[in-house]
Amino acid sequence: MTVAEILYLSEKGRIPLNLAQFTEKLSALTNYRLVDIDLPVILEAQNVLGLELRDRLIVSTARVLGIPILTPTRRLLIRVWLRLYGNDDRIDANIRFFESTKPGK
Repeated sequence: MTVAEILYLSEKGRIPLNLAQFTEKLSALTNYRLVDIDLPVILEAQNVLGLELRDRLIVSTARVLGIPILTPTRRLLIRVWLRLYGNDDRIDANIRFFESTKPGK
């Protein structure tokens, strides 16, 4: 999720915290890195079809940086996997892996 999306969702009342509260909580964490949405990311987003823009930016950022996509949203993971690799047997194994790495598991 992008910081801009946090701003948008908080202004619409769709999440229970505002941007200042989010950045305060974020500053207490050390296991993340903020990454700009720059021209290479936007250009790569052209190659990610069939997803909403926010999801395309997540996928294209991961592709540009060469990092995996970690998401608690099973639906997004399935959609991204199908777009990147098609429908094959690996999807079930990868979903089980991501679900097993959720906190509390």
